[in-house]
Amino acid sequence: MSELHYVDTHCHLMGEEFQEDLEEVIARCKEKHVDKLMIITLSLEETKKAIEFAKRNPENYKVAAGIFPEDVTKVDEKYWNAFF
Repeated sequence: MSELHYVDTHCHLMGEEFQEDLEEVIARCKEKHVDKLMIITLSLEETKKAIEFAKRNPENYKVAAGIFPEDVTKVDEKYWNAFF
């Protein structure tokens, strides 16, 4: 029987808490056969970082940008359009 491989469908790798050891986190994912990652972002800055990161391996890294419901009143047209 072949080994199972996994997809992490909701990871916040661009968060501040992962920046010091991001490469180690990625290495641990690979060791555990977590091959594909959906990187969730919560700000324009995180989204830009995630898109750049995902270019390393576009087949395995995908990005989903989000805005917390409590932050939606802070979003103006310029900020919203920056995501596109």
